[in-house]
Amino acid sequence: MVLQTLHAHTTNSDGTLTPEQLLEECQINGIGVVAFTDHDTVLTKEQIKRLEKYRDFPTKFIYGIELTSGYPKEIYQLDPRLFHIVGLFIDPSNKDIINYTNEYKEIRTQRMKLKLQAFRNLGFRVTDESVFSQIAEGGAPGTLSLVIALMGNPRNGPVISRYFREFKKLSGSDKKVKQMYDEIMGDVRGDRQKYFGMFFKDGSPFKIKLPEHKPTPMEDVVGLIRGAGGVAVLAHWSFERENVKRELVEKLVTDRRIDVVETVYDLFLLSNPHWKRKFQIDRAFLRKLAAEYGIPVSGGVDAHKKEDIKLFADTKPYSQETVGMAQKIIASTNCDVKNSSLVRGVDY
Repeated sequence: MVLQTLHAHTTNSDGTLTPEQLLEECQINGIGVVAFTDHDTVLTKEQIKRLEKYRDFPTKFIYGIELTSGYPKEIYQLDPRLFHIVGLFIDPSNKDIINYTNEYKEIRTQRMKLKLQAFRNLGFRVTDESVFSQIAEGGAPGTLSLVIALMGNPRNGPVISRYFREFKKLSGSDKKVKQMYDEIMGDVRGDRQKYFGMFFKDGSPFKIKLPEHKPTPMEDVVGLIRGAGGVAVLAHWSFERENVKRELVEKLVTDRRIDVVETVYDLFLLSNPHWKRKFQIDRAFLRKLAAEYGIPVSGGVDAHKKEDIKLFADTKPYSQETVGMAQKIIASTNCDVKNSSLVRGVDY
């Protein structure tokens, strides 16, 4: 059985592997298909040229993207939070996609500079260079790169410990804060995620405040993906389950505003005590929805580093659910398979 990960990141956004390294790491771990789905950016012409040499490589690749959007139109005006839509089998040279990513990379760059200053105001030591040097030329900066830079400076150890102590103190007098504290401190993914939870999670008393940014409506983002020959995938819905309700997800499917749904994603949800049962329920709902309306499912590890690849490959039978996903997407959609090293009708 050939495993797949149709959601993965490289140094073009907040991953730590180049596209070539990601391919090779997947091959080592028995993953036969990988999609490059960096945040709001596509591979450069030079990267695409280099990847042409990998068309006969044992692990096959798919050109993709993970686009930031707003919520669906029913709640778009009511809630400014962000949604993530993965595009698979997109043409990375598509002009509309490139124009969109160029605009969004500038937005990400400016907001990253604001985040950096906000952390410096909180007493952390972090430079612009320590973050932007992690991103490949032409790539889009992501929050994970900021967290890596913060953790890389030993002077930040006492600072984050102070915030942990303050968080614990606040949790003793507020039930909601205690619930959030327990969830964040119990995150099995380690200290990186504690930074995410403490400083970026809605409801956290330490959340970094940035100027409001009105994102592009989900429907427009889906149109961009389809216009580039790809299919639009509803990504890791569990993280938005409290805002984008089941009834709305079903409407996205019945209205064909989405082509594919992810049913395999972030590994930590499998074991985190605050998420495990919700995740099982969410996955059952998504699988049933896909089967009922005849749309394909997708999934993967949402990889950012090589350890993610190995852990995913070792986590069976969960990872085995991805076997054949790309082939089923190809068979049941109008995706342009030339935007990959796969061949229509061939079983990998």
